Amino acid sequence: MASSPITLYPALSGLQLLTLADFLHVNLKTLRRWKSGEATPPHAVIIALRLKLDGDLSAVGGDEWRGFTFGRDGKLYPPFFRGCFTPAQICAMFFEMQELRHLRRENVKLNAELTRVKSSAWASDKLRAMMQPDHAPRNS
Repeated sequence: MASSPITLYPALSGLQLLTLADFLHVNLKTLRRWKSGEATPPHAVIIALRLKLDGDLSAVGGDEWRGFTFGRDGKLYPPFFRGCFTPAQICAMFFEMQELRHLRRENVKLNAELTRVKSSAWASDKLRAMMQPDHAPRNS
């Protein structure tokens, strides 16, 4: 018998068979057959195990998610950041990005208005200067 992909996970030895079978939505007999190498588990089972045991997001999201993991605490750990993100923080980032896009659009509008006002003020100042006499007579 060939070794089963399921036996390649050392972390499985610590899990109760019933817990693992429940997670994978299979009966114990099927799980035992997979573990013994008598049957090969579907690819989706291997992906689910990678996600569950390793927290490996590239298992489901592809290579662009390589290095991103879910910890046993349910938090997202990106490879470029020493910290982690809770689900609430990830939701907050979504709303902050929406707000940032809105503020950028407002900034563009306000800059256009400021340019218009400055141009209008410059023209007004020029007109005022043209309407005043060049030199007022001086009293000696």
